[in-house]
Amino acid sequence: MSSELALLCNLFLFIGVVMDRSSMYSAPICSEPFINGVQLFLNFAFERSNVNGKILCPCARCLNMYYRGIGDILDHLTSSGFHSEYLVWVYHGEGSTSTSSGIVHNVVEDLFDHDMYEMLNDVFQPKIGGTGVETDEF
Repeated sequence: MSSELALLCNLFLFIGVVMDRSSMYSAPICSEPFINGVQLFLNFAFERSNVNGKILCPCARCLNMYYRGIGDILDHLTSSGFHSEYLVWVYHGEGSTSTSSGIVHNVVEDLFDHDMYEMLNDVFQPKIGGTGVETDEF
């Protein structure tokens, strides 16, 4: 599998996970869906918003008011869960829109910002005789 195709597959997997965060807020703490959600959150947040190795803690006790390291946040989330009203991770690098389509829009917008659109277009554009064919039809 080409690296471009692998990247696209990972993007679709990421979008699917981002669109369904319900398990992070409704699944029992320490269940597999909850732990998967915590891992998704920690990866996302530390990649986009860490300050000296710390991020705001989104647990039900801290309510995004205190910076903590990854170990403390993991302890807090697995003991008290996520702040129930913190559905869009605005303090951790996510846009302020509160809909799934907005979340997907942010991801797609990032694609265009990083020239990924051109790379995906090169991979998936129909080829005839070795050259790309552009069409207005879809």
